[in-house]
Amino acid sequence: MVADLSAHASSGAPFEFPDRLPYVLDLLAGVRRQINEGLKSASPTVLAWWRSQLTPRRRAITEMRNAALKRLDQQVEEAGFFQVFSSDGTIKTTTTSLMGESTSQRTVPSGDVVRISTGWQFVGGIFNGEDVLRVVREELDDLAKLLVEAKRRAGE
Repeated sequence: MVADLSAHASSGAPFEFPDRLPYVLDLLAGVRRQINEGLKSASPTVLAWWRSQLTPRRRAITEMRNAALKRLDQQVEEAGFFQVFSSDGTIKTTTTSLMGESTSQRTVPSGDVVRISTGWQFVGGIFNGEDVLRVVREELDDLAKLLVEAKRRAGE
């Protein structure tokens, strides 16, 4: 689902990314719900460790999931989105990457609107202004480590 979400980050369809994000957040929160179920009969030491794993970031993911799925409240916006109204029919675009900077130029009908988008960011909350895909990928990596540790501790 993260790969699917990534594919829609710059699709040009303004609703595809925010429509998919709540389900990705639900899956991330679902991993924690499943770990919680698996640890119900764990030792008090393991349960204390598990309670300590509910970080502000993990709470924020769950809250955003609830906001999007239960209250239909979107907390993301396109970042770097702008429109250029071309008067002479020429658009110059400069792209900066690890390979350096490159400039390209293209012609569009005079007065056309050119849409440029660089991604999506969170609006409000603990992740305000942060890149959505980066946060989701970090959370996914974090959960993979958490799952391994929970399994190890459950086996103690």
